[in-house]
Amino acid sequence: MGLIHKLKGKAYFGKVTANKIEAVSSATVDSLTVSSALSVASIDVSGDMSGAKQQVAVNMPLTAEVIDHIFFIANDTYKVTDVREVHATAETTSTGTTLQVERLQGTEAPGGGDDLLESSGTIDIKGAANTIQQGIVVSSTAINLAVGDRLGIVIDGGTNEIAGAQITVEIEKL
Repeated sequence: MGLIHKLKGKAYFGKVTANKIEAVSSATVDSLTVSSALSVASIDVSGDMSGAKQQVAVNMPLTAEVIDHIFFIANDTYKVTDVREVHATAETTSTGTTLQVERLQGTEAPGGGDDLLESSGTIDIKGAANTIQQGIVVSSTAINLAVGDRLGIVIDGGTNEIAGAQITVEIEKL
């Protein structure tokens, strides 16, 4: 049976015999595709992954104890491209309840970093339950993360009722 196996940078054309892939030739490509079912124990992918996007999901109880919270440490260089949030129960009693995502550098503590959402584009945790909100990412260089930079969440105001919050931040490898 002929198969085409594509990995970032190379595609291997060949056949499977006795549960082995026999590579016949290769070519440069940009995605991973297997043309039939194949179980692989490990794949070694080398090459430049610049521009690849991934999502960092944060599922956390937003209570008074965790309203300022670090959730990601950069292991490479990235830029933040999108922020979304949804909650099952909206906040009702606290005032000034907006969620901000920030970049923390060096020894900066949550609340002392660079805002990554425009002031007009923060997340309203009093917003309708089960409705996805999208923040407006700033256009400054603050969206760029260096190795060791952290991402944190800061809530202006307090939290009493909010529950079931899920925050997703999309980052792109530089």
